[in-house]
Amino acid sequence: MLISTATVHRSSRDRIRRDRFVDLAPVYTDPGKLQQVAEELARMVRGADQLASIGLGSLTFLTATSLQSRLPMLVLGATHEPPGTEGPSIGTVTPGKRVAIIHDVTNTGETIARLVSFLRASGGTVETAFVVVDREAGARLRLSKLSVSLTAIATLSDLVAARR
Repeated sequence: MLISTATVHRSSRDRIRRDRFVDLAPVYTDPGKLQQVAEELARMVRGADQLASIGLGSLTFLTATSLQSRLPMLVLGATHEPPGTEGPSIGTVTPGKRVAIIHDVTNTGETIARLVSFLRASGGTVETAFVVVDREAGARLRLSKLSVSLTAIATLSDLVAARR
């Protein structure tokens, strides 16, 4: 489903893997495809008490997954500053609760790692992060060093292979 929908473009704007840009607009904008992603993410987050994400890029997936799983969500603002300093957030961390992170596309995992630090400092228990696409640029390793497992619906390699 996702592999046949998301598109990969050559792009010079990409700092991490200059030859590939993952376009999830076909998934964001189609209610049926978004529902499929939300159902998959809702299956993945079973066992969590709360969902969290950062920035607007993941908000669509976070909201859809929250609706599907019936789990409360926490949204932090833009990714340019450390979590908690970048502007308004929606929701609160419930101390001692298991928080699953939902993110759209990950590269090095820096944004998710910052969110993990913020959530843990706020009393949340974070052991898992779920992404729609892992661009395979080091996120899995970075998060494993924080004892956080990363699960992706698809990888950049999957998307590139599906184009062939």
